[in-house]
Parts: sequence; C-alpha cells; structure tokens
Amino acid sequence: MNIFSTSAMAALLAGNIVSANPAVIEQNAQPPVQMEKSEEVKETTDFLKINGTIKEVEYTGNKWTATIQNEGEVIANITIDKQSLLLNSSNGESIKPSELKQGLEIEAYYDKNKPMIMIYPPQITPEILIVNDEKKPGFVKVGKFDHKFLSLDKQLKLNIGKNTILENQAGTELKVKDLLDKELIIFYSATTRSIPPQTIPAKIVAYDNLIEKKMKIEEMIKEDFIIKEGVKMIPLRKIAEELGFTVDEGSEMKDVFVTKGNMSFSIKYGEKTYGYNRSIGKFEQAPIYREGKAYVSEEFLAKLLEN
Repeated sequence: MNIFSTSAMAALLAGNIVSANPAVIEQNAQPPVQMEKSEEVKETTDFLKINGTIKEVEYTGNKWTATIQNEGEVIANITIDKQSLLLNSSNGESIKPSELKQGLEIEAYYDKNKPMIMIYPPQITPEILIVNDEKKPGFVKVGKFDHKFLSLDKQLKLNIGKNTILENQAGTELKVKDLLDKELIIFYSATTRSIPPQTIPAKIVAYDNLIEKKMKIEEMIKEDFIIKEGVKMIPLRKIAEELGFTVDEGSEMKDVFVTKGNMSFSIKYGEKTYGYNRSIGKFEQAPIYREGKAYVSEEFLAKLLEN
C-alpha cells in the first residue's frame, strides 16, 4: 500500500511577516522532493497521505465512497463524510463530493493516530482530500511550520504576501496569528531555486484537527453525564467551551446562548427545539439544569463539531 508521511510543517506563526525573498520565483518549478519516511518526518505532521486515481465512485445514503488505484492496482477505498475537507489543488477552493468522478487524481490525507480496520484494501475516511486540477496545475503541501515560516522537514519556506489568502477549514478569513498551532494546507505554483525552496503561497488553509479534542471530550463525558428517560445528557458549557464556543446564560436562568463567530444557538430548558442562526433544530431530549449546570442530549455534540 502506497502510504507515506506528508511533507510537514509547524504552525507557530506570530509577529511580523517576513518579506519575499529577493530570489526570482521560478514559474512551474517542481515541488520540493519528498523525504524518505523517517521518525523525524512523521513528527512534522498529523497526517499520512495516499494518492492515486479514482477508479469508481458510489453514493449510498449520505456518504460518497471512491475506489482509488495507483499504476492499475487498487490501493484504497475512501469514504467522504461531512467532516471531510475537499479542495481543488490549483486554488484551494471547496469541491463538492458530487464533483468526484472516475479518472480524477487525488491526494487523501488521514490522521495517523486514528485507528484503522486492518483489511485490504484499506478503508480510509480522510480529513483532507485534494483533487488535482485537470486544467491548471498547482502544488499542495500539508504540514506544520516553525516561527520563521520554515516547514519542519526543511523543504519549504513561506513568504506570506499581501495577496495570500488565509482561511480556516470553514472558509472564515484569518490573520497570521490565527495560524498558531494548526496544521497548514499550502497552495502554491512556484518556488525559488534556493535551499530550502521558497514560495509566496496563493492560499493557506489552517486546519484544526479535532481528533485530540474528540478524545478529550469523550473523557469529559465519561466523567460527567446524566441519563434521562434513556437518553444520555452531556454538560453543555464544559464541552462547548472546549470547542471554542462562548456560553452565556439568560438573566432568569431559563435560556442558554452558545456562540462562536457568526454562529449562534439559542436553547431553552425544558424545550426540545432550539434556534440555530435563522433555522430551528430539535433535541432528542429537552435540556435540563442540574447542580448549577446545563445538560443537553448527546447528539447535539455532532452539531457543535460541525462548527
């Protein structure tokens, strides 16, 4: 199976942006050569990569499954779910699963710490899927950077320009400081001939890997939950704040407001329906207030993770 560590970077970006290197940028320069798999390279990214050509695509229920092959040999079956980030290799723009088709070349990145079923061909649900643009070539690097914008594998140095687009995986605009401690997806089309090669990226997507947070939340729930009429109820504030939400309670302790960025949830104790921006959602069990804490039914966690 053709699986190897991605070229990797550390996202400790802070302070002043360095100026572009005076060396001339080589158009259509080749991307940095992949280092051989080693313990050092493994530590520079949270992801492993598998690449190949889509042989066939199927849609069942709410999941897309694609079989990919390399040099004629089937090497993996990949499943695309709501959490999978699909991006075009040329410009980093989002792609819908319905756009996947036979013959497309893809790169699938999946968390190396995530358990996998030991079967062949492997079954993979990638966190990141890069679809190679058929008309406009582009290079992609996934990994982490140090504070000088140098990838931890020493293969690429970033000179962030004024036109470089900075976004998170949800498409929200970011500042350089927001790239801290994130896995970065770099989209670029040229590098210098220097060592290490340098580039002015067209776009950087900061990817916040939720695997570790999910594991931490699972431990929180084990230590603090309530069963009401057969439904597991979980502590709202503790979990929402772990995921970066702000939680405010109404003056009469009847309402709870959960917000992050332009997203907001309006929750009332004893009521199964809740407001979500301008839409309505429904709990499996109505929220309750017990021992100074709000508890909501466990399925609400999936809604928080989507955001």
